[in-house]
Amino acid sequence: VEGQSQLVEIPTVLIMSSETPTPDMAADESRPEYERVEKKSQVWKYIYKLKNGPEPNRRGTLCAYVCKLCADNPKTPFQDALIAIHNDNTSNGTSHLRSHHSTIHRSLFASASKKPSPQAGTPKREKKAVLKKEPVAAALRPMPIETGNGFKRILVTGGAGFLGLHLCRRLLE
Repeated sequence: VEGQSQLVEIPTVLIMSSETPTPDMAADESRPEYERVEKKSQVWKYIYKLKNGPEPNRRGTLCAYVCKLCADNPKTPFQDALIAIHNDNTSNGTSHLRSHHSTIHRSLFASASKKPSPQAGTPKREKKAVLKKEPVAAALRPMPIETGNGFKRILVTGGAGFLGLHLCRRLLE
């Protein structure tokens, strides 16, 4: 049966979805993609780089990085997740974590900011006493030396020492 066309009926299936499109779903579709950055700072665990280049934030600043925690939250507008980081300086990312995700910021930087205590098992008063016993400044200062003619040698540092040294040399010439 050449040259004849046949009409074939294809059954159509209508699939009903229980989910109706919400504004949140529409917002997820329009969000740009981002990728993880492998760098030293712990901030990079939460700050990702946009794949398709910089996006303007609410103020109009072009931002090439995004906070993953904010970007994954459908309630947060994507523009609020954008972060401007220049020359791999993570200060903007750190301040974003501090203001928006304080518990994560504390967990990241708690170990770096705490100093080891002098003795782990001693009470606070004894720790203060141990810290006060160490004379730091007295051990570092040079003692004035008395020369044979009754003059004392005194070390003067900084600009005053420089000017004083050269003035004395000129006067003695």
